[in-house]
Amino acid sequence: MEPQMKSDIDCAVSAVVNQFSGQGHSEAVLQKALVVELQERGYVACTETVYPIVYLTSKGRSVIVGYVRIDIEVRSASLENPNMVILEIKKNTTGNHAAQLAKYEAVVPSRAGIALVNPGGITWNRMPSQ
Repeated sequence: MEPQMKSDIDCAVSAVVNQFSGQGHSEAVLQKALVVELQERGYVACTETVYPIVYLTSKGRSVIVGYVRIDIEVRSASLENPNMVILEIKKNTTGNHAAQLAKYEAVVPSRAGIALVNPGGITWNRMPSQ
């Protein structure tokens, strides 16, 4: 991922968190505000993107057995540099979100970055690769 994309995402998260911190808004409100902020910065940001969970049978057949819904998928607008970042929105910092992030790692492209967004800001779980 280009450093500018990470910086833009960090700044967008900071802007939304600073404006809404402590106001008790739902995850959906934070999600929509973050999408608007990312689009303002020139990124393609989509909510509730669905990825299939694929099971490989003992005979080598791939079968879709479920789906994972991503809070926000962010892509660079550049076709030459198609970076992608997955953002998981959490209204609070309690709980262990590692299992959910690990599930994303199993189904999204290996080049994608994955980050957790909560009232404290952003925590990068996996940095995108070039």
